[in-house]
Amino acid sequence: CKDVHIRFFVGGAEGDAFGTIVYNGAKQAAADLGPKVDYIFSGWDVEKMVQQLREAVAVKPQGIAMMGHPGDAAIMPLAEQAHKDGIKMMYQNVPVPTVVAAFGGG
Repeated sequence: CKDVHIRFFVGGAEGDAFGTIVYNGAKQAAADLGPKVDYIFSGWDVEKMVQQLREAVAVKPQGIAMMGHPGDAAIMPLAEQAHKDGIKMMYQNVPVPTVVAAFGGG
């Protein structure tokens, strides 16, 4: 995975209990597998998550691991663009079943 670039949405704020656990797990996975990972903190602000996802898709990494909190309607157009650009998307913590049915991920 050393040539893979991933944008990873941690969820909470940097340093909060949830964010720290998720961040540490993602850091360990990156150390084990070797991809380049950008860690994105949102402080659970749904509008900020959508803006950060828009920015992530524009960067065109190979993968994006996104929190599903913004919901299907907000994520759908960005997931469609990511799909067109060949970006693999993964959804965590909150399901987005309509997006997953349309473009995969999980």
